[in-house]
Amino acid sequence: MIDVRRLRVLQELDRHATVTAAASSLHLSPSAVSQQLALLAREVGCPVVERDGRNVRLTPAARVLLDHAGELFARLESLDADLQHHRAGDVGVVGVAAFQTAARSIVVPAASALARTRPRLEIHVVQMDAPRAFEEVAAGRLDIAVSVEYLNSPPNTDLRFARVPLLRDEFQALVPAGHPCASRGRVRIADLSEDPWVGSLPGSPCHFVITAACAAAGFSPRFCHQVDDWAIVVDLVAAGMGVALIPNLAHPPARDDVVILPLSPPSAARNIFAVTRRGTEEAPTIGAVLEAMTSASASLPATAWRASTARGRRRA
Repeated sequence: MIDVRRLRVLQELDRHATVTAAASSLHLSPSAVSQQLALLAREVGCPVVERDGRNVRLTPAARVLLDHAGELFARLESLDADLQHHRAGDVGVVGVAAFQTAARSIVVPAASALARTRPRLEIHVVQMDAPRAFEEVAAGRLDIAVSVEYLNSPPNTDLRFARVPLLRDEFQALVPAGHPCASRGRVRIADLSEDPWVGSLPGSPCHFVITAACAAAGFSPRFCHQVDDWAIVVDLVAAGMGVALIPNLAHPPARDDVVILPLSPPSAARNIFAVTRRGTEEAPTIGAVLEAMTSASASLPATAWRASTARGRRRA
C-alpha cells in the first residue's frame, strides 16, 4: 500500500527539481526527504529517483505515480469536503421505518424539505410497523423508527433507544352519512355503543387505543370488521357496515357518504414518536432528519378534514 504522504514528497520534488528545495517547501530536512523517497521506492518495488550528478532526477516509474497523484489528491480533497458536509449533516444516508399514515404525513414531507435544503442527504423510507421497526433500529439496519405509543412500545427506560415525541394524533368518530348522530356537532363514544364497529387488527396500536377509549366509555365495541387499511375502514363505514374511530392523519378527502365528528371528552388519541439508537440522535445526519420530522409534525393541521365541511357539501 502506497503512503500518500510520500506521493506529496514526490510531487514537491518534481515541482522544485532539487531535494533541498523540496525539503524547504515541505519544512523537512533534505535527509528526511531522501528517506521518504527511499520508502516510496520500497512500497512500489522500483526506484523513483536516480542520481544525476550532484542532484537527482525522476524515473519513469515516478512519472507513472505522478500521473495518478494529481487525481488522487483531488479525490482526497473531495473526500475531505464530503466528510465536512457529513459532519454538518449535509451528506449521508438515513434509513427510516414508519407506519403508513406517519410515512405519508410526517416522513415524506420531512424528506421533501430536506431534498431542498440538503440535496445530498438521502432518506430511505421503509413502511414498517412495530415491533419489527424497533428491532431493525436496534440491530443497526435502520436508523429511525416512527411508531405509535402502545402497550408493547419500548419504555422510556429502555437504554437502547433515544425517543423524540412528534405528535398527539386525535381520533374522531366516523359514521355513515345517514347515521342518527351524523347531524350533531360532536358525539360521545358511548353514543356509538350499540352500533357494529369497523376496527383495526387485534394487537395493533390503534386497536389498543380504540378498545381502551371504548372501555373508558363503559362498553366493549362489537367489531364486525377488522382491517389494517384506513381507506377500507372508510369504505366499510360509507357502505353502512359500521362506525369507527379514525385518527386525524388518516382522514380521507371530503366525501358525501361519511361524516367525521369530533369526540366529546373523554377523547381518544395516539402518541406518535420517533426512536433511534441512543447516542445516534446527536449524529448530524440523523439529527437533521429528526429535526425535519419534528417540523413536519408541528406544521400538521389539527384536523385534515372537518365534519362540518362534509355536511355542507352534502346539503349543497
